[in-house]
Amino acid sequence: MLSIGYGTFFGGDADLKQLRNGWSRQFSAYIGYNGSTQDYDRQSIDQNGGTIGVTEVWYKNNFFTGLTVNVSGNSAMAQTDLGHENFPMIMAGVASKTGYNWELKNGKFVIQPSILLSYSFVHAFSHKNGIGHRVSSSPLHAIQVAPGIKFIANLPKGWQPYLGINMRWNIMDKTHFSLPDVSIPDMSIRPYVEYGVGLQRKWGERFTGYGQAMIRNGGRNGVMLSVGFRWAIGK
Repeated sequence: MLSIGYGTFFGGDADLKQLRNGWSRQFSAYIGYNGSTQDYDRQSIDQNGGTIGVTEVWYKNNFFTGLTVNVSGNSAMAQTDLGHENFPMIMAGVASKTGYNWELKNGKFVIQPSILLSYSFVHAFSHKNGIGHRVSSSPLHAIQVAPGIKFIANLPKGWQPYLGINMRWNIMDKTHFSLPDVSIPDMSIRPYVEYGVGLQRKWGERFTGYGQAMIRNGGRNGVMLSVGFRWAIGK
C-alpha cells in the first residue's frame, strides 16, 4: 500500500510569558491545508481539507509539556471495484506531549525522553457507494499512548542528526460500518513500534528543514518517509 500525506500550516506565536517558580508558557494558533492519497490493488482514496487549532506549551528548565486542540474537515473521493463515491468527514482531537531534554557535553548531545497522549474523534457521514447502496458508520473514538526517546546531536552550522524510537499503543472503540442488511468488520489497529533516523538543519533563527525515515513493525508495517520546512516570519 502506498500512502502519501501533504499539507501547509500557517500560525502565530505569542510572546513567551514568565510565570512563578521558574515556569514560562507560550500560546500559539494555527490554520492549514492538508491532503492525502492512498492506493492499494486498484483501490484508491484522495482526501483534501483544512485544520484549525491552538497550542499552549509550558517550560521549566529542560522540562516541557504542551497541549494542542484542533478541529478539521475534509472531502474524500474513493475509487473502488464498486465504482466512485464521495463522502465528507469531520475530525477533532486533543493531544498532550511531555518530555525532558537531558543535555550532555554542554548541549552538544541531547537525550529526549517523551510521552504523547492523544484523543481523536473521526466521523464519516452517511453516503452512497459506487453501486448506489447507502453506507453508514458510527463515529470513531481513538486514544493513543506513545512513549518514545530521541537522541540528538547538535553539530556546527546548524546540523542536527537524530535517532528516534517510539512505541504506539492505540485504544479504539469498535466502530461499526454497515450496508443494507450487512455488517462490515470493525476497525482496529494493534500496537506497533517505529524507529529510524532523521536530519534537521537550521539557517539562523528563521529557517528550519528536516527529513526522516521511520520503520514500523507490529500492528503497522512499512517505512514512513517525511520531509518538512519551516519559515518563521516576524520577530
